[in-house]
Order: sequence, then C-alpha cells, then structure tokens
Amino acid sequence: MKQILKIRFINFLIGNIVLFSSLFSSAENTIFDNISILKQQLNPLSKKAPNYTPILQWINNKPYVLIGDSTHGSHEFYRSRIEITKKLISEKGFNTIVIEGNWPPTYQLNQFIHNQLAISVQQVLNGFKTASPWLWNNREMAEFISWLRDYNLKNNNKVSIYGMDIYSLYESIDKILVYLTQYYPAKLEQAYKNIACFKKVAKNAKDFLIKSRQAVKISCDQQARNIYQLIKDINLTEATILEREAYFNATMNASVIDAAAFFFRLTGQPNSFNTWNLREYFMLGQVNQIINHQTTKHGSDKIVVWAHNSHVGNSSATERTVKGEVSLGYLFRQYLGEENVYLIGQLTYQGQVIASNQWNGQAYCMSMPKAKKNSYGDLFNQTSDSDFMLQLGNNPAVTGYLNSYEDQRMVGVVYNPLLDSFKNYLLTDIKQQFDAILFIKNTNALEPLYPYYGCNLDTN
Repeated sequence: MKQILKIRFINFLIGNIVLFSSLFSSAENTIFDNISILKQQLNPLSKKAPNYTPILQWINNKPYVLIGDSTHGSHEFYRSRIEITKKLISEKGFNTIVIEGNWPPTYQLNQFIHNQLAISVQQVLNGFKTASPWLWNNREMAEFISWLRDYNLKNNNKVSIYGMDIYSLYESIDKILVYLTQYYPAKLEQAYKNIACFKKVAKNAKDFLIKSRQAVKISCDQQARNIYQLIKDINLTEATILEREAYFNATMNASVIDAAAFFFRLTGQPNSFNTWNLREYFMLGQVNQIINHQTTKHGSDKIVVWAHNSHVGNSSATERTVKGEVSLGYLFRQYLGEENVYLIGQLTYQGQVIASNQWNGQAYCMSMPKAKKNSYGDLFNQTSDSDFMLQLGNNPAVTGYLNSYEDQRMVGVVYNPLLDSFKNYLLTDIKQQFDAILFIKNTNALEPLYPYYGCNLDTN
C-alpha cells in the first residue's frame, strides 16, 4: 500500500510540475506582439453613458450569468455590474440575484425590496455588520436596492436577492431561534441543547475562529449537523405560502450553520484542509437551493451571481488548478452545463479601492498602483485609451491571439498596495477563464455608508 501511495504521489508531483512549468513557459509567446489585432475586437464604453447592449447579445439565452470584479471596493465595477443586471432583469426576464454576501442580512434586503419591511434603505444595509461590511453597505448598493424595490412595485416579474456566503455562523444561529420561537416552540429545547456548544466556545464567529486556532480539539460539528437535521425534519404538508417561505429562510440558515462550524474550525488549523474549496462548494450548494426555490415559485430560474473574479472565473484556466482548487464559475460549468453559463470578469489598470489591512478590519481608501508590467492590466491599458468590453468566448480572432498565461491582479478585502506586485497576481489564461471582460482603466473607490478613512484624489 505504501508503495502504491508513493507511486501516486510521484505521478501527482510530476503532473503538477509539467502543468505549472507550462503556465510559465507559455508566457514566452507574448501577447504584446500584435496589439492591433486586439484593438479591432474592442467595444468601447463611454464614462457618462456606457452601452452594455453588446454583452446582452453575447449572453443570448443563457440563464446563469456570473459577474465578477477584480477588487471588492471599486465604484466602477459595482456600477457596471448593477447596470448589466438591470438590463438582464428588464430585457431578459432574470428574477434572481445572488451575491457574495451572508444569508441573514441579504435576506433582509430581499424582504425590503418586496415591500415587507417598513425601514429605510440605510437601516436595511446596516444589517451587514461583519465580514467587511463595505462590500454591500455602500451608496452604490443603496441606489440599486431602491431601484429593485421600485421595480417590484411596478412589475409582475418580481426580483429576489439572496446571499450565498458562509461567514454568518452566529447570525444564522440567532435566526434559527427566532424561526423556532415563532413556528415550532416545542423544538426550542432541542435547539438550545445543540446551540450551547457554540455559546460555550465563543460569543461570535470571530472569537470562534480564534478559539479554534488555540485549541485543536474544539468542535461543534455534530451539534451543527443536529440543528440542520432539526430543521430539515419539519413537515410542511399543510403549510401556507408564508410558512413555506419562512421554512426556506430557516433551511438556508441551517445550511450555513452546518457548513460554517466545520469551515471555521478548519480555517483555524494550518494546512489541515483546503477551506477554499469547501467555501466554493458551499456557495454552489446554496445557489442550487435558491434555484430549486425560485423554480418552484416562478417556474423558471434565471439567475445573476455577483462575486469576486477569483470565484466567478473558471479556475481550470488559472494556476489555482495546480493546487487542486476550484471556483464557483468552474463548478457552474460542470454542474449546470457550460452551454447555460456565462462568466464575466472586470479588470482595471490603476485607481482607488476600499479595502482593509486585516480581516474584519477598518475600511480604508487605498491607492492601487499601475498594473504589473506584462500583466493583463498592462496589456489592456496599452490596447485602448478608453474603457471597453471584450468578447472572449466564441470569438476566434481573440482566442487565437490571447494564447498564453499572464498575470492578472486580484484584490480582496485585505490589501497592502506596497505588496501589490508580490501578493496580488494570479497566472491565468483569460480567454478560458471568462466569456467576456470589462476593462476600466482608472477606478474610484466605493462610498461606504458608514465612517471610513476616505479618499482625497479622483483618478478620472
């Protein structure tokens, strides 16, 4: 057995060495040799009134559209994503938005846009309190949420918005207790017995993660599974529409608890498990439950997903595949069919961004330096004097030209501009990673709707 495992490991190692070396060697066939070829394929975007009609034509009838961003804090990325989503809703009948946000606060957004909460936009966005709140508690989102509420009041094709992320462990526990108190008080005693494990360890998810790092044996995995099963065992045979909706909300929170207990515990242990993949598969599972829910309600499931480029793009066209890592975009293609999925990435050359210097830290406006030499950002900056869209899939002129792996900048919620060139680039084959891209030469920062360290420089 040891010999077999040794042979498998050697084969795995050789395979990855060959693959990884091909990523670097492909860069010898530089994509900078014939920029004029690329220029002919660009669809310019004006600053004041960008026309996104071409991208809707490229999407055609695909029911699943994923729109990414290369930072989590750039105004132009949010604006483009919002405007494309509006057109998908009004012109193609899309009825569901799923964001890289936690389930509980995003479900409150959903209640708000369906006119079920008598509070202000600011109040509902204040529900995003953990895991980098500026991602969704910002002026760009406030305007869009108001638009969605108004749209739902005037149209029969009601639009819903949901979250798919894994970080709301303790928020979801509280929501389960609220649900059981209202609908199934007899089950509260059993729920509290299992929830006691979490309360004993920590008061919130952040402390739970810290305690997990300090004590390897800490685990509430079984209790999380028990809570999930408690909810799944509820009989809905004679349930009303409102009861079924409340149950859907509860099952989604129960799914978060079940996965997050495991995720947070393993995140605290170095090199113990690929938590990146766990999160990607979890988000796919949440989206799948949303698809089933929306199909039952509306008879169709036309969904637009908002997430970072690292999630939206096809991971098999990046160096992540060497580490065995997958992405949501890759999983969508695998499980829902490549013919049904359209992946859109957004890139920039330079500008400003909202980010933090640590996880769950204060929001800062930071200057993002010019893209690394010979990266995709550098290439696209040299290619055009303006912002543009570029079709990659089903475009032989481009795919025959963009035929190498190059660096692509990825800025997350934690960022240090001084280390930009060293920590924030990923080798990718962009023509296989996305079906289309939007390139914004200069970006400005988001505007959070709460105190933050602001910007003084407009890069436009």
